[in-house]
Amino acid sequence: MTNIMTAMAQALADSIPMLVISSVNKVADTGSGEGHLHELHDQQGMVSKVALTSKTIWQPESLPKVIAEAFALFNGARPGPVHIQLPIDVITADASHVAKPLI
Repeated sequence: MTNIMTAMAQALADSIPMLVISSVNKVADTGSGEGHLHELHDQQGMVSKVALTSKTIWQPESLPKVIAEAFALFNGARPGPVHIQLPIDVITADASHVAKPLI
């Protein structure tokens, strides 16, 4: 995340739509402070300073709504970067039952 934040800050300043998707620890390990997966202290809080919004997908069923919200922001008066983070166990979860977002 620290490598992309400069580009996100520039996109925010220039009103450029940008979708940033990142991983985060497994749901059970998130916020544990045990250093799993290059853990940053409050990654979402850090990224929210250079994004219109930063959301965490805690279950696959939430993805269509969050993606739709991101694209709605891109079509707004002043677009910019949107960050979505997914715990590793959510990334690998079965999502075949989840409806595709209507974008």
